Amino acid sequence: MTPPPPPRRLALVEVRIDEDDLHQLRETRACLDRLLALRPGRVEVDLSGCRRLDLAALHLLRDVHRRLAEVRAVLAVRAADPEVRRSLRAAGLEPSLPAPADQEGRVR
Repeated sequence: MTPPPPPRRLALVEVRIDEDDLHQLRETRACLDRLLALRPGRVEVDLSGCRRLDLAALHLLRDVHRRLAEVRAVLAVRAADPEVRRSLRAAGLEPSLPAPADQEGRVR
């Protein structure tokens, strides 16, 4: 029998990822690893600073999504450009997406 996950230490972690972070994916992955070690119940990733996501960035978000799901936590992606949302949908991350952002990049 699998033991229950450890108790959550944080309810919510909010992260903003922009184009520069995607060019330094190893550092971004290390930062997300440290955040996931805090055992959040929900991680909200703001992608308003990204116009597109390459395969490596999609793989990173999919991995974060998988790791959170394993401990019954949630990944939510917000404020994503329509092109980014299409990429996320194609990668199978659409169910974790909240309502689309308005022109200022805020979630409605």
